[in-house]
Amino acid sequence: MLKNILLVFLGGGFGCTGRYLVSQLLSKCKDSLGGFPIHTMTANLIGCLCIGLIIGYLSRNPNNTIQLLLVTGFCGGFTTFSTFSSEILKLFQGGQTGIAVLYMGISLVICIAATLVGTLLTR
Repeated sequence: MLKNILLVFLGGGFGCTGRYLVSQLLSKCKDSLGGFPIHTMTANLIGCLCIGLIIGYLSRNPNNTIQLLLVTGFCGGFTTFSTFSSEILKLFQGGQTGIAVLYMGISLVICIAATLVGTLLTR
C-alpha cells in the first residue's frame, strides 16, 4: 500500500509541475486571445492525449505500477479533465450512453455551482 501511495505521489508531483510549466509558458498568450484560457485548454488536451496513449498501451500490457505512476499520478496531477474524459469514453464504449451524458451534465453543472458557492461563501 505504501508503494502505491508513493507512486501516485511521485507521478502527481511531476504532473502538477508540468501543469504549472504549461500555464507559465502560455500565460502571455491568454491576454492576446481576449482572455481565452489557452493554457488550461492546452493542459487538458495534453493530459487527455497522454491518458489515452497510456491507457491504450496498458490495455495490451497491463502494469499496475505504470497505471498508478502515470495515469493516477501524473495525468491526475496534470489535469483531472483527462480522467474525466477517460471515464466518459469508457461509459460510451460500454454502451452506457445515458450514464455518460448524465455524468457529463451533472459534473459540469454541479462543479460550476460548487465553485460559485465557494466564492460566495468567502464574501
